[in-house]
Formats: sequence, C-alpha cells, structure tokens
Amino acid sequence: MKILLLGLLFLTPAYSYKFLCNGITAEGETESDTCGACTDATGPRWLNQKVSYNISTKQIPTGISVSDWVSLVKSSFASWTEVPGVLLTMTYGSEGARSFGEDEKSQDVSWVNGEAEWMDKVGAAPNGILGVTLPSYKCPQEAAANYRVIDDADMILNNVPSAGFTWSQSCSMLTEKCQSIRGTMTHEMGHFLGLGHPFASGQAIMSAQASFLIDYPLFDDQQGLVALYPAASAPVAMGGKCIVDGDCLSGLTCHAQDQIKYCSSNIGTCSNHMVLVNNGFCEYPSGALLGAVKLHEDCSQSVCDTDLICVGVAASTEYCFAECTPNKTSCGPLETCHQLHDSKHQPINSYACMQEVKEGEKCGNIITCQTGLTCTVGVCVVTPKQNLTEASFSSPSPSSNPENSSCSSVKTPGEIWLLLCLMGILIHRPKKKC
Repeated sequence: MKILLLGLLFLTPAYSYKFLCNGITAEGETESDTCGACTDATGPRWLNQKVSYNISTKQIPTGISVSDWVSLVKSSFASWTEVPGVLLTMTYGSEGARSFGEDEKSQDVSWVNGEAEWMDKVGAAPNGILGVTLPSYKCPQEAAANYRVIDDADMILNNVPSAGFTWSQSCSMLTEKCQSIRGTMTHEMGHFLGLGHPFASGQAIMSAQASFLIDYPLFDDQQGLVALYPAASAPVAMGGKCIVDGDCLSGLTCHAQDQIKYCSSNIGTCSNHMVLVNNGFCEYPSGALLGAVKLHEDCSQSVCDTDLICVGVAASTEYCFAECTPNKTSCGPLETCHQLHDSKHQPINSYACMQEVKEGEKCGNIITCQTGLTCTVGVCVVTPKQNLTEASFSSPSPSSNPENSSCSSVKTPGEIWLLLCLMGILIHRPKKKC
C-alpha cells in the first residue's frame, strides 16, 4: 500500500486533465504508481460506471439546514453525472455512518466539528484544510479489469471551530469570510470519482488552487470525466468536445474558444453553465467572470488568469506573473525567466517572468531579487542559511513525521493507492515564492 498526501500547487496549461494516478505534486512533478501506464483507458474509476454514497447529517455547520446540506451533496454529484458524453450512475443510499477509510462497503460524505476527531481521522491539524477525500483503488491486474478500480472513497468537510471557516452554500466573491460548500464539494467529488489535480491555478474546478466562484466542472474537468466514464457514441450536447459541426447535436456549432473546441450555439439559451458572450456564442466563463486577476495584480485573495502564476515576492506581497520556461524568451523588457523556490530557498520546477535586481537594491511588489538574495524590508540581502520566515510554497503538513509530510509517499506492501486530497483555505493558501 502506498499513501500519498497531495497538497495545493500552482501551474496552468491551457488544456488538460489528470487522474489520481498521474496528478501533479506540490513540487510540480507528475505522480505515478506501480500499476503501469496511467491513461484514459486505465485511469482509476468505479466498476461498471456505478457508485452509491451515503450522507451524514450530523455536525452540520450552523445556518445550513439538513435539507439544504443533502441537496448540496446531491446537486454537486449531479453536476458531474450531467456532463455531456458521460455515463455514470450515482445512487444515494441513506444516512451515512461517518466512516473514513474504515468500511469499503460504505462511501460516506460527512462533517467533522471536533478537533480530536479530525486529528484522529486526518492526522493533521484542521487549520487550512477545507476537506479531505480518501479514495482507494486496485491495480488492473489485482482487480481483474482493464483499468484501475476504485473500491472505496469517503469524504469529510472541516467544521472544526478553531479552523475559523465561515461556510456558505456558495460564494459570490472570493473572501476569507466565505467558504463555499458547493465549490469545495464539487472539487472533492472529482477526486471521489477518480480525477486528480491537473495543474495548479487554472480555470478548472479540479485545479489545486481553484477559485470557488467556480462551483461546477468546466471544460477540462468534464473531459477528464468523459475519459473515465464514456457514454455510447452519440451527437454531442452543448459544451461537449467536438472537431467539426457534424459532431454536435442539431442546431449546435463546433465553436473554438482559446485552444479548445466544443459544441455551442449563437441562437437561444445557454446551458451546461455556459454564458452568452459578446461574440454571440455560448462559452465557458473565464477570467474575471471566475474571479481571476490579471498580470501584476494582487492575487492574495484571488486566483490568477490563464497562463499566469501567483508568486510571493516577499513576506506579504503576492502578484500574478507570466509563466515561462528556461528555453523560451517570451518575457517582457527588463524581465528574465526566473526559477521559483520553496520556503527553504530550494529551487522548484516552475518559472515566472520577473524583474530581478541586485543586492542592496529595492525589491517587493513585482520586483524580485537575484538568486541567492532575499527581499527583506524592501531591500535585497544575502539569503541566510536558515531563513524560513517568508511566505512559502508549502502545503498543510499532516504530521511532524517526515514520512507523512505533505507531498511525500510511503511505500508499504500491496497495490492499493490511498489519496488524501488536502484542500487549502481559500485566502491563506500557500503561494510559490521567488
């Protein structure tokens, strides 16, 4: 058995999805298991495209009724099963037993409001963790199937008072005073069904730094689920992937938006969470409609727009920068493709276009220091060997045991993967630092 603690991270390709077996780690590396290739055909999923689940109505946050809570869970699951091109049957069973990895025959969705219980189940302090999903799957050879088979999944949401969350059914803006139940549930349910983090900050509900102004699957999310639970071939409904107009239902057009193509319409009402835009077509919302901010804007309480990355330049400054790769020269005047570092000043596999200055020069906001220097009180100084005080790219640590620290794996016998998807607090989430 292997245990993987997957934390939050920040990267943004334009078109992608990942599964539990090849999601992206906090270091920007691709995960793998011992089950062989992780592809559309072999990614982990529920057997026969069917799954049942139970809902616990205990320990619900104040202000949320039992009926509202049950409705939120059901509607969040429905947002996945209603994806065009998906065949997936999800059946609500009964009042959940609040098991968490303890009963393979019971898939439970529940709240925890006691710190001791949370620590016992998760092995981590509740601070900064919105919810945890624990799916397990077997390799194809062990499951006697052509794909990895999920055999259990449980989900808990964090209602521990010391975590300081203010839960609401949904949020109309990004603020630390509002944590969206629907957005968090929909993200965690993607893990429940077999999806991993495809990248860090892109505009997808499965993004590790998803804006929870998003509370439904967007295009990349939907295509990941289509890969795991494909329906029989049929004309594609609004929002579904297409190549030519003939792929779409009558009355729809194969429409291009950025680097993707899907069935849309410039006549009538939009569906599948799409909106009518200035060109007259129904399109997936993006950018400001999802709460994203632009180049060099403050991202401390928002996510960055597509192809931008949120970077902490100094202890309290976080701004959006353009991503880059060392072999490209797409950065602007005075900028270089700057390699980012973690809280221990170790380089990580992520780069951003930034203006670098020398020792003794002013830094902060959108200006960073050259390698080996740290921005301290607005001036670049030589990095102390043990300087761990600045904003860091790190995830909530599940325990003080190095083998169980965030984004590490532990090898033990067997072929089952267990995934703990630790969701970070919306506002005080970890940021990459320069």
